[in-house]
Amino acid sequence: MIRRVEDGVLTVLLLGMALLTFLQIILRNLFATGLVWADPLLRHLLLWLTLAGAVVATGEERHICVDALRRILPEGRGKGLVEISVNAFTALVAALLTYATFRVFHLEFENPQGGYIVPGLPLWFSILIMPLSFGLITLRSIRLTLISILDLWRGRG
Repeated sequence: MIRRVEDGVLTVLLLGMALLTFLQIILRNLFATGLVWADPLLRHLLLWLTLAGAVVATGEERHICVDALRRILPEGRGKGLVEISVNAFTALVAALLTYATFRVFHLEFENPQGGYIVPGLPLWFSILIMPLSFGLITLRSIRLTLISILDLWRGRG
């Protein structure tokens, strides 16, 4: 169920970006005009798409990580400990990013300096994706850490 929602969000974001970009190209080339708010909105949608993709990648254990030791160690206890360390470190970094980006969001929400992305859509709304995404990455990394610990404890890691 969650996977379908994630796929749906990614699909809507990507299709929306493609359609808006196509519309901008048509308006500029055929009518020498364009939507003033489209380019800033596209930049923010790219941020949303990127961070939503990072959440999905973390859930599928396909996120970017520096794990050279994981690749060279043979199966066994050592590899399991590296797995735990990598996932725990990812959770820690993501938790720190959650906190930092929530502070940025809160500052913008309390004292809006950036104005609006498009008329009626404040900048803080776009910034909200950052603490939400990093929070989900934190939770998923904690889950992966716990699974790695259980696997090691059961003798599978």
